[in-house]
Amino acid sequence: MTVLEEDVKMAKGDQIKENPHLVDDPARDGRKTFKSDKYQWCPTGFVPLKVTDPMAVDLLFIYALRRGVVDREFEEALRAVIAEGAASPPQSEGVLRILVERFGQVNREGWTAEHDDRHRTGDLARAAATYARASLLPHPISDAVREALIRTEWPAWDEVWFKPKSPIRDLERAGALIAAEIDRRLRAGEKE
Repeated sequence: MTVLEEDVKMAKGDQIKENPHLVDDPARDGRKTFKSDKYQWCPTGFVPLKVTDPMAVDLLFIYALRRGVVDREFEEALRAVIAEGAASPPQSEGVLRILVERFGQVNREGWTAEHDDRHRTGDLARAAATYARASLLPHPISDAVREALIRTEWPAWDEVWFKPKSPIRDLERAGALIAAEIDRRLRAGEKE
């Protein structure tokens, strides 16, 4: 039994009842897939979502952020829909930018949870603070100022990873690094 099949079975005492929304899918070697009984026109395996449906916006944005990492055109198309006013982001633009940056750190740079868990001495928070501090300075940042930030605030990482761009981009990076540090501490069992 696959994980999907285990997840979609509903246990009731000793009886296992099949989820009525799952059907055998020949295209998936007979494994179960979703079929909407309400929207019969919707093909098997698909969920009917519209960008104009307020209840679907959060799901579409999460999907777009994840998909945008591998398909920039898709992310740009969704952002165009937002710009036209057909949908609005579920959070502020700042939160959306931080999410996009964090997905990029994980998927482009490889800074996964396992990688982050090795930084137990506050390095992620220190890097976030350095970017936040850099956002307060006039840009472009001079080499001398960049070197001073590396010497006084940057964690003991290779200096090539400190790449201040603009105040907004620096804050996006700071926010994403803060999120990574929060996740690391929660995984380590730190209490609030």
